Amino acid sequence: MELEGKISTFHRSARAELSGVGRVHFGEEILLASYAVLEKQRGTNDLNTVRTRRWLADLYAAWNKPALANRYR
Repeated sequence: MELEGKISTFHRSARAELSGVGRVHFGEEILLASYAVLEKQRGTNDLNTVRTRRWLADLYAAWNKPALANRYR
């Protein structure tokens, strides 16, 4: 499996697992770390970078943190 597929699979699994056990703050840490690596290595327009950025925006929007959500939109 290509790196992109592995990243996508990991993110889907991690989000489902962490939200299911109420550990979304840990999920936030994973997404932030992943985003930093993806942005640096792949650039801001890479599909996985865009997806991770969108997931962060959605997470912050769900937490009613619009300033943080807008940072990743």
